[in-house]
Amino acid sequence: MMKIPELKGFSLVGGTALSLLYGHRKSVDLDLFSGESFENTIIIDSLKNKFKKKICYGRKTTPLRYFLLCE
Repeated sequence: MMKIPELKGFSLVGGTALSLLYGHRKSVDLDLFSGESFENTIIIDSLKNKFKKKICYGRKTTPLRYFLLCE
């Protein structure tokens, strides 16, 4: 997923990153962090197109962090 061009410069953080690293639980959300300011809709549209999933909830928690809950 992190090879998607629109996610260049982002890091996967939070519980999902730990889940992928340790395999200790299932995760249904994404926490993305960037050191640069970004446009929310570019990320949402890119993920919708790539995975053909509906974005149930998305919010910018800080100017550099975005939280997505995917179906």
